[in-house]
Amino acid sequence: MEHIFFEAPEYPVLDRFKKCAVIFVKQAIGLLAILLLFRIAEIGLESSLLQPKESLIVLIVEGIIYTVIYFLKAIPLLFLISLVFFFSNFGETTLKITNFIVFSLFLSFEMVLAKYYYSTKTLLGEEVLTNAPALLSKVFKVDVYWLAANVVALILLWFAMHFSKLIEFVDRVYALSIIAIGVLLLFFGISALPNEDGSEAFNIKVSKSAYLVAKVYADLFDKEPVVDIYDQNYFD
Repeated sequence: MEHIFFEAPEYPVLDRFKKCAVIFVKQAIGLLAILLLFRIAEIGLESSLLQPKESLIVLIVEGIIYTVIYFLKAIPLLFLISLVFFFSNFGETTLKITNFIVFSLFLSFEMVLAKYYYSTKTLLGEEVLTNAPALLSKVFKVDVYWLAANVVALILLWFAMHFSKLIEFVDRVYALSIIAIGVLLLFFGISALPNEDGSEAFNIKVSKSAYLVAKVYADLFDKEPVVDIYDQNYFD
């Protein structure tokens, strides 16, 4: 019944906002399910290859926790995009397709960075800002297995979003609470990265896209200004 609003544009703005939140969160749960499935498979594969000291169960649990934090921090931005299309009155089908495209980009971003780590055994961080051409050629190097994994992931995402309407427990309060949690995580700067110790375990359990976003953000906004104490105006 949550889709009835498409036939009644006379609903008040606040009511429509709440209805959009319900639909978005239900579909976002589908995205989270596919993202976590991918992260579990990724952690299992990398763990078998690198043989870290931590057990596979510990790596999976920690990887899931930090991936969920990263996902919740992304929720406000993803919801804002969905909200714009929702209030543009493009219709239910267009809204679903738009959300699928946005969610696909979010999921593919994680997958392509995981492929980069699998190929190079290094995490992609702030160096992407200074060495983009060389890095991008490695990041977007396509192979059959990676392409097949993307196709399967996107098909699963479509079905997860399609059947998300069957999730009955998500009401307006629940949906708005999830979005509010994401806003609070952003506001208080809660990190989506485990303690960075340079170990193989860290590289395995960390979300590769969360790592890149955090490093690029820190390089752009959190760097301390370089102060030249010998500058003639330093003591002014």
